[in-house]
Amino acid sequence: MRRFVSGTLSAVGILLNIVVRVVFGRLMSMRPRLSVRAGRLVASTSFKAALFSLGLRLRKVSVDPRLQMIRIEARLLWFISSVRRNPFDAVARVVYEWMDVSPFQNWPIAVYQELDLYTVGVGLHNGEVITLCRFFGLGDWVNEHFMPDWVYWDDQLAAELGRGSQEEESRAYAVAIARAIGVDLARE
Repeated sequence: MRRFVSGTLSAVGILLNIVVRVVFGRLMSMRPRLSVRAGRLVASTSFKAALFSLGLRLRKVSVDPRLQMIRIEARLLWFISSVRRNPFDAVARVVYEWMDVSPFQNWPIAVYQELDLYTVGVGLHNGEVITLCRFFGLGDWVNEHFMPDWVYWDDQLAAELGRGSQEEESRAYAVAIARAIGVDLARE
């Protein structure tokens, strides 16, 4: 009987771990809302990000091949608005960057899931880099421990189920921007 209860509690713990990670992964995944409007590629702050920030910081980036212009509209603290326009001629390259922001990445024997942060921006001829948008979510599972991967099978399963699509979406957005502007994609 004791063995059955112990096995049941272990199975419930594994299942709970998987469910919590999947829900947490989906909840914390952030990316801009992407759309095409009148021939323009538009990336705007998602509803989830606006809700988490209480609407204190909102952005809308429009890439218009017809006007040969990138327009960035920003609103800060509900009422401070700004608009920045950059012609395609001023853009030297599209910058695509990845960073793992997990706090466990520097631990010597860590077993963790990456927290991916992909940034898409444009590098201007004057050297300035303008961030267009960011994509955030759970990434790959990492084992820096001396124990083999199979020991952590439940963590691997939970990591794979909770993994976001930020890598593919950010890459597709960066490639679309580079093609629309007619410049190279630089990975940094």
